[in-house]
Amino acid sequence: MSVDGDAAFEQYMLPEVEVMLRVARSLTRNRADAEDLVQDSLSRAYKAIERFDGRHPRAWLLTILRNTH
Repeated sequence: MSVDGDAAFEQYMLPEVEVMLRVARSLTRNRADAEDLVQDSLSRAYKAIERFDGRHPRAWLLTILRNTH
């Protein structure tokens, strides 16, 4: 991953972690499973950050979260 990719991840993805946790908890009904789901989703997002266009980071992340679930 490039430095720009790391910066994009920090700028766009990390602020959405709390929202992701809330959605994951509603999907899994279990705190530990929700945390695992968010971690897996963030890992997938990190690997795919080069394909992220900078628009609608929350929608992009929640799509990854739901697909991972």
